[in-house]
Amino acid sequence: MTKQLTTDQQIQAHWDAHHAKYRDEAMDDKAGLFVNGDARWLFINKVCELIGGEDAHKRFTPNELIEMCEEMSESHRLHLEQEERISTGEDLCDERGRPL
Repeated sequence: MTKQLTTDQQIQAHWDAHHAKYRDEAMDDKAGLFVNGDARWLFINKVCELIGGEDAHKRFTPNELIEMCEEMSESHRLHLEQEERISTGEDLCDERGRPL
């Protein structure tokens, strides 16, 4: 027998759990972001926080977040290139060819 939900709070809790279950399943599925709006929101929110910190989606425009992500990507690429030069024993030089 199914338990009868009697209060608005119980009904809301039931639907919150229902949506969370499907959101969490969609987060593990390929293309899950395209079939579940809650998963899409969670993904966007988490990516924004990775880029710009807590509440970044409120503090920055989408274009600012994209620019920040591009800067992070370029910085990471340069760091990896530097690590590669160190590991291969190449001379470390600045952009003008001068030793560092």
